[in-house]
Amino acid sequence: MLAAAAAAAGGSPPPPPNRVPGLVPAAGGWRGSTLGKASLVHDGPTRYAEVYGHELHLWRSFKSPTSTAITPTEAAFVRGGGILWYNMQPTNWSAALTPAFGATIAAYAAAVKSLAPAQVIVNAGHEPDGHCDPTTTKPYFGTPAEYRAMWFHFKAVFASAGVDNAVWAMDFSRGVHKQEKFDEFAAALWPGDGAVDWLFFNAFGDHPLSDTRGNFTAIVDAIYSRFESASAPGHTFTSIPWGVGAFQPKPPPTMAEPDREAFILQAAAALNSSRFPRLRGLVYYDSDAKGMPEDYQ
Repeated sequence: MLAAAAAAAGGSPPPPPNRVPGLVPAAGGWRGSTLGKASLVHDGPTRYAEVYGHELHLWRSFKSPTSTAITPTEAAFVRGGGILWYNMQPTNWSAALTPAFGATIAAYAAAVKSLAPAQVIVNAGHEPDGHCDPTTTKPYFGTPAEYRAMWFHFKAVFASAGVDNAVWAMDFSRGVHKQEKFDEFAAALWPGDGAVDWLFFNAFGDHPLSDTRGNFTAIVDAIYSRFESASAPGHTFTSIPWGVGAFQPKPPPTMAEPDREAFILQAAAALNSSRFPRLRGLVYYDSDAKGMPEDYQ
């Protein structure tokens, strides 16, 4: 509609979202979703617009070594101007550097390159802060140094394959809202200035609203302020755009319905008031919608 209005007024239509330089919106932020199979909108972006009444800008799609191809629905979404987030998640960072994993990275690179000239968000592993700590219950993938080495290896393979439409994103877990976790892992995992194009972090709710872990505003405020305060040469977090890579109030019995609804309303209030102006994209984790009434899903 914006393009049509500009054309009618004699001006040039704005570029589609996936052609905007660096994928940084001129104003506001991108509306994103995961379009998971358990959601009401898993059929794709068209269904998303029907359910929510708004256009989808950013689709976060999770890929694997056995699922590297661009699907017809993803290709159509990109042709229509949508931004695809091609999410890669190696589960052994040192093994990802070996020739045995080379064919997988090459397949990832070919898939992203096939969408050019549209830009595609890519990441070499999401929530690495949750997978470099052997003391947690999450699967252990390697050390921060191994993660950084893998990051640069992915970038080198993409570059050698002639991929020039990849926009590289770091995606941290909710865990960095804790000061000790942030201090231990955020800087250690960071590949360095100039190596990352977007900074994302996640904000899942899985406790009552009275607990920080069930409070959208508290989670985002803690992570947001930590990255701002820690920004410095070599770790200049504030030099690139930020986003919430995934957020969702978890289904019952993890969160009660009143707390889930409050969580969603907190997110809406934060966006409507521009409380977090660095956030230029927001991805709703729509992969598990059971128990959530459709009227506020």
